[in-house]
Amino acid sequence: MVMQHADGPELDMALKTTSHHQGDATPEQSEYAEKKGSRIDHGISVPLSPEQRAEIKALVVEGLTRNQARYRVLTPEQREQFKAQGKAAARRRHAENPRAELMKAWAIAARHKPNPLTGLRDEVVEFTITEQNLDWPTHCPVIGVELHYGGQGGNADRGTGRRRGGRPNSASLDRLDNKRGYVPGNAVIVSHWVNTRKGDATPEQLQRIAEFYSRLSTREPWDY
Repeated sequence: MVMQHADGPELDMALKTTSHHQGDATPEQSEYAEKKGSRIDHGISVPLSPEQRAEIKALVVEGLTRNQARYRVLTPEQREQFKAQGKAAARRRHAENPRAELMKAWAIAARHKPNPLTGLRDEVVEFTITEQNLDWPTHCPVIGVELHYGGQGGNADRGTGRRRGGRPNSASLDRLDNKRGYVPGNAVIVSHWVNTRKGDATPEQLQRIAEFYSRLSTREPWDY
């Protein structure tokens, strides 16, 4: 909910809103908002000066959404404060309902998957599964390591200091058939280590890889 003040919603003193307040943003504006993290969560409050509030109003008139305008006017110090509050809010949400937060993170990751041919993030993958469609194992069903469900998890976990991906034992959502989306019956939770090594290979290709290296491992050194 956006806090209301006498000067109108575009001049709110606090950055309090939710992700659905993107309004009629153009694709370019939405991309800017996502890159800059201007999807603001409940409980995040950064006081603004009168000059910043006036600049927000001007940017809204130019066509930016209120979220985009608010984030753009923040000083570096305010952005650091905003990021710190955002991380704290994310930790609180995850503690309250970790599975729901993982599902949201995985859905966002699916919408921004890079195209395997171009490397560009222009592939939109169908995501219709729900929490109830998945088994939630305590250990990776492939290699048996205990799964880490902290942070955002696996292919969306950014709490490990890595730019992309997560810990090797982070819970990661994988598609059985990469030609289909994340739909009921086509997704399974495994470790991030397993998911990244599987990539887009088919079961037959993976079996051939395993057989090839198994044969090599049984050779004596002088057989090479």
